[in-house]
Amino acid sequence: MGEPKASTSQIIRWEILPGLPGEGPVPKHFHLGHPTPWAEGFVVRFWNEDGIEWVGNFNKGVTPFGSVLDFSEAEIIVVIASGACYFVPKTEPERYTTFGSGVKGALFDERRTLLILAHAGGDLAAYDRTGATVWKHENLSAGGIRLKSCDGGIITAEIEYDYEGQWRTARLSAADGTDLDRKSLLSESVPTDHGPKRCPSCKLENPPSALYCDCGYEFVPGSKVYDPESLRLASRNDHLLRSTSFRRGRLVQSQAS
Repeated sequence: MGEPKASTSQIIRWEILPGLPGEGPVPKHFHLGHPTPWAEGFVVRFWNEDGIEWVGNFNKGVTPFGSVLDFSEAEIIVVIASGACYFVPKTEPERYTTFGSGVKGALFDERRTLLILAHAGGDLAAYDRTGATVWKHENLSAGGIRLKSCDGGIITAEIEYDYEGQWRTARLSAADGTDLDRKSLLSESVPTDHGPKRCPSCKLENPPSALYCDCGYEFVPGSKVYDPESLRLASRNDHLLRSTSFRRGRLVQSQAS
């Protein structure tokens, strides 16, 4: 089998395949910097307008999300291969660019000038037709982001704001990624007095302008920006504490018997 025949016409059609075909030209290999052409990845068959047919084998990323999107205004096919994102030019697919391996969702703005990608770890980013990063909102969530829609310049998404499964609906500006709901909460939380805020959870006194307590209690719900690394450490420490308590319980029970 030889290499696919070169073509100067553009991609007009595609389909996701369940795996590499057993016959035909050698698939074109797309990777994130570490080529493994012998390994089966996310497989897509393409058709060019001149009738030439070829197969792309895309190295996978680290999430279950897979899709092929037509960024027609940019003359680009966006392939998301289990989280790995590729911008593939319709006329020169070998000049592809990549955008990480942890994409969990994708959405176009209503004018189709931006592609908005939700990344594993809680980041949200927007890319223009050239692939340039227009904005990036880091640590928007503790992990999960579910993109819903983009209308009137406003992105609607559900975000996970802690590791206990708490979600909230967020509205963000498509122009710069500003969390509009959080901005509103901050503006509405200007204190009307100068007295300290007493936390109802841990009884700690906080400054009048505090939006949340050190213990995690939120005076304004949804106002705390969680650091994913700190949450991971807290979750690990909680697991260790539970394991230690369990072992101690087993030891006491053993001694009593």
